[in-house]
Amino acid sequence: SLVYAQLGNNYSDNNQYEKAIEIYDYALESYPYNYSFYFNKGIVYQKMQAYDKAMPCFEKSILCYPTHQSSHLQLGITYLKQKYYIPGVLALNYAVMISPSTDKALTALGILNDIYVNGFDSYNTDNTFKESDAMYDRNAKFRDLETLVKSNFALHKKSKINHIVIRQNQFIFENLHHDPQSHFIEEQLYIPYFQMIVQKKKDYDIFSHLLVSNTNIDDGKVNAKASKMEKDFDA
Repeated sequence: SLVYAQLGNNYSDNNQYEKAIEIYDYALESYPYNYSFYFNKGIVYQKMQAYDKAMPCFEKSILCYPTHQSSHLQLGITYLKQKYYIPGVLALNYAVMISPSTDKALTALGILNDIYVNGFDSYNTDNTFKESDAMYDRNAKFRDLETLVKSNFALHKKSKINHIVIRQNQFIFENLHHDPQSHFIEEQLYIPYFQMIVQKKKDYDIFSHLLVSNTNIDDGKVNAKASKMEKDFDA
């Protein structure tokens, strides 16, 4: 499998994307549960701006390795590029949750901060991808929630940590609706997880603390409150 990985990555690094995909597909015939081949194939499709093809690659990578942080990060980016905004937010938050102190977590946090401050549509100003009919239909259940988030309605509510990421996150998590019959990854993984977190107040406070403390999007008040909360948790 190492030979396939090196060969596929070499083709990808040299912009020979179709050959890279052929190698990863060939490798997956022998190693169908190797998450890295799905992940690297998804990265190639991202480079080609074929986000609709990258998406199932990252989803399959997660099925093979549920705590692979990079897969959740890249899936979140791929969702955003397809204007699948609420699931994109969930994927990015899940990426942070896996290991909050990594560079990948900071990247995810930076994206969350940007889209909450500048608006979801700011992430697609280059118009590299037009929302497909399939993604439009899949996004139907989130459209009303997306509209409310865009309106900044949540910013009028009080929050223990007064940060836009925390406020918007909490509003989204509190208004998720789970469809247990759906096979989509957001229904099987992200929505149940964040519903559970937000229902347990202390768990959500801890999650919020981890999300914004010791990051480059902190301000002084956030740092002070996070430090106080940390002492409360340790008590």
